[in-house]
Amino acid sequence: MDTLSSGFDCKVADNYYGCLVYADDILLLSYTASAMRVMLEVCDEFAVDSDLKFNNSKSVAMRIGKRYSVE
Repeated sequence: MDTLSSGFDCKVADNYYGCLVYADDILLLSYTASAMRVMLEVCDEFAVDSDLKFNNSKSVAMRIGKRYSVE
């Protein structure tokens, strides 16, 4: 599965986004926490296939919206 066809993106201002990149920072956007976990797995697989380092243990999640405090 690649990041373009994963289907785990979310809609922001009438556009669909899944991943924003700036320098060595990556911002993953998804509609659910479980989709975010799958997106992290996709990034791990891509890093291995591309001989890159990806450290998802340094990842931080931020939840926004009506359900921001739901565990």
